This record gives sequence, C-alpha cells and structure tokens, in this order.
Amino acid sequence: MKKSKKQQGKKQPLLIRIASHNLFFWGVVFLFVINALWIALSAVYPMMFDEEFHLGIIEVYSHQLSPLITSQSAETVFHGDLTRSTSYLFHWLMSFPYRFIALFSSDLVVQVIFLRIINIGFVVTSLWLFRKTLLLGGFSKALSNVSIFFFALIPLVPFTAAQINYDNLIMIFTAGIFYTALKSIEKFSNQASWAIGVVIIGLLGSLVKFTFLPVFVASTLFVIFCLWKQHKKRIFKELFRQYKKLSKPTAIFLAIIAIVSAGLFIERYGGNIVNYRSLEPRCDRIHSEELCSQYNIWKRNTEWTENYSKKQWSLWNPVEYTANRWVPHIFNDLFRAGAYTGGEIALRKPLGKLEYTPGTLALRAAGWSVFISSIVLTIIFWRKLKLKKVRYLFLASIGLYAAALWVKNYSDYTTYGYPVATQGRYFIPFLIPLIAMAGYAFSVAIKKRYIKEILLVITLLLFTQGAGATTYILYSNKNWYWPNQAVQDVNQNAQRILSIFIYRS
Repeated sequence: MKKSKKQQGKKQPLLIRIASHNLFFWGVVFLFVINALWIALSAVYPMMFDEEFHLGIIEVYSHQLSPLITSQSAETVFHGDLTRSTSYLFHWLMSFPYRFIALFSSDLVVQVIFLRIINIGFVVTSLWLFRKTLLLGGFSKALSNVSIFFFALIPLVPFTAAQINYDNLIMIFTAGIFYTALKSIEKFSNQASWAIGVVIIGLLGSLVKFTFLPVFVASTLFVIFCLWKQHKKRIFKELFRQYKKLSKPTAIFLAIIAIVSAGLFIERYGGNIVNYRSLEPRCDRIHSEELCSQYNIWKRNTEWTENYSKKQWSLWNPVEYTANRWVPHIFNDLFRAGAYTGGEIALRKPLGKLEYTPGTLALRAAGWSVFISSIVLTIIFWRKLKLKKVRYLFLASIGLYAAALWVKNYSDYTTYGYPVATQGRYFIPFLIPLIAMAGYAFSVAIKKRYIKEILLVITLLLFTQGAGATTYILYSNKNWYWPNQAVQDVNQNAQRILSIFIYRS
C-alpha cells in the first residue's frame, strides 16, 4: 500500500521538514528584508557601488518620457555618455518612481530611501523567482530554501540590495531567463511562448546591463540545443504550430513585446556597431575630451593608460592575474562593506574618501572552505550528479559570463596597467544557482545524514560571525550613516551588542 505524503514526510529528519516548509522560505525573505532595510535606512548617500552615478542618470531621464536620450547637456557628462550607453533601461524605469516621489518631497534623503526600498523589492522578487526556478529544475524544496537562506546571509547581498543599482534589477532578469529557458524545453508546455520569453528577457536584460549579453547567448543556445534534440529538423515547424495554438490576445501581446524589445536592442547595439565599431563606445568617441574629462572613470582610465604607456612596468601573466587578483579579490569582496565619507549630500558630487572592511576572518574562512570543497566535490562526483539539464544551463551561462568578464578585466589590466572592475557584486545574480549546485554535490558526496547535519550546523554557526547586515553594523562608524543622531545612536548601540557575540578581527 502506497504511503501518503504526510506519512512519508514524518520519516524525514526534523531539519529537512523545517527547511522544506514554505514558511521557512518566507521567513528567509523577511530576514533578508530586515537586513537590507537596516542598511538602506542607515547608509549615507552615495553608497560605494556607483549610487551617485545611477541616481544622477535617473534624474536626467525624469525630464523625458522616451527611453532614448538623443542629446546630452554638458553637466550630465559627469555620468559619461548617455546617448549610446547600452545599460539604460534600469535608469529609465526608475525615473518614474523618482518622478512620483519628487511630487511629494524635494528632500534628497527621502528620495534616495524611497528608491532604495524599490531596489530591495527587485531582489525580493528575484528570490521568489529563483526558488521557482530551482524547484522547476528538480532541486528539492529543502535545498532550494537553504540555498536562498545562505545567499541572504552573504554580507554583500543585502548591502548591494540596499542601494540604487542596476545589479538589483538584473537579478530578476537572470532568474527570469533561467526559468523561461527551463519551461521552454518542457515537452508538455507551449514551448514556443516560453522560447519567445527567453528572447524577450535576453533582449531587455542586455539593455539593463551590458554584461547580461553572455547570459542571453548561453541561455538561448541551451534552449536551441534542447529543442533540436526533441524535434530535430522539425523544430521551427513545431514551434510555429505551437505559437498558432496560443490565444489571439496572447500571441499578439508576445509579438508586440518581442518587436519592441528587438527594436530597442538593434537601435542600441546595432547602431553602436555600425557607427562606432563597438558594442559600448568610449565617451571620447561621442563627446569631446574636454567634456569627457568630467566623467571620473574616463579621466582615471585615460591618465592610467598614458602613465603605463610611458613607464611600462611589468604585469602579471594571465595565470598570475587570475590567481593573485581576479579570483581572490572577487570572492573576498562578498564579505565586505564600506562607505564614501566626507562632503555634503548632493545629487551629483565628487566621491569622498573610501572606507571599507574586508569582513570577519571567521566568515571569510567559512566561505573559502565551502567554495574550495564545493569545486573539488563537484569535479569528483560530476558523473553521479543528476539534474543534468538545469546544471548545464547554469554552468553554461555562468561559465560564458565569467569568461567574458575575465577577458574584459584582463584586457583593461594590460591597457591601464592597473586591475580594475574586479568586484564580487558582478556574481551576485549567480550565487543562488552556484550554492544550490554546491549543496547538491555535498548531498551526493556525503551519504551519512548525521555528517550532513553536523556540517550544516557548523557552517551556520560560522555564518553568524558577520552574516547579513551585521558586517556593516560591526565595522561602520558615524561617517557611514546619514547625519541624523537617531540613526547614529541606533547603529552604535547595535554595534556594541553585536560585538559581544561576534569576533571582530
């Protein structure tokens, strides 16, 4: 006689039953929101990941309805070129809530906090969508929920979510393209509609952030490969047959969105290639050098290039660069927090002094231990791991993305003579899939239940040493906060309490 799900569930260990519950997931979401809100309400503007850059462009877009900027005033070149930038959709979309809050308050603090809360909402939405993606891919409820839990504990995650940054919106697009890619290869779904969804998300996501292109390419190739295996040469006939089965409103809606998305994508990327022979042309290809000198990134890169071309000091080779800079800097970045201090609070302002912390030693040690052991176990047990389709989708997308980012970073390094743009936040959209795959490898490699539970408890205990917003609170000072006495008092009191329980190295 077949046992009921309730009877089967009683046989599961207590930790598994707790982790599998929907309330556990929503508890994790609540915990994440509290952590991100704490930082959003405490941290002085601008936060350390280009917040002044993003808000400044949002303000520019608030003066027009079109997502396309055809001409640019001299003062806005402070943000670089906006007429041919491929990463503009976030700023255009955020200009609408900015216009709304501007109707009620001209106070920059109020405006910033309002937009930060919306960014937290983007990440919360992505957590829900990532969970659906993991479950669709075949991961258990317990592993899906625990993966998101560990993701929420990483200090850089709520720190990034708490600020105005396009990385938060790209989280939704990353989860969305993975979900639609998996739905599009299901045999009993309307594959055509989901495949169109993959293309639409890929086109629009690439206009939110330039670096989404490799994810778009990898996900699309994955879908084409899987559908080709199913339908062979009949692939296009079959997809067209499925498309015709859609209701007329749905078919028209998908067609319109696809055409608009393709039009915007071609206008920006196609136009840049035709006119400038580059996907993302430099500022001085479009504006004068005098105007571009107001853009601090262009000015810095130009000065570095000139200095390096004169002195030609020795540089790391690709292997040395990867081992000494790229991997350790990106990974260690996941545990830090910081602030730009000094100067008055203004929409467009030169950045002050950068203060930051590497985070607690215990948390970094735990992170490195899990990272290295995950790679080793995944390699050793690769052939025993199931869930092939979802694993290949994740690895193809993350692998192509990482390769493209590495090539760009190393190319910049050999051009400027200095390593730039090696930041952990660039991998935040992929951390949940990576954690889930690592957790799956651990579950296959370690058979004894009590060992799994001991390792889980030890890891959780180590993660209490600076997890979430506690790293920010522990290492911050009054210069990191809004110039508000209540905000400063609350954070300093919390710092004193946390210092009792967390070893601050």
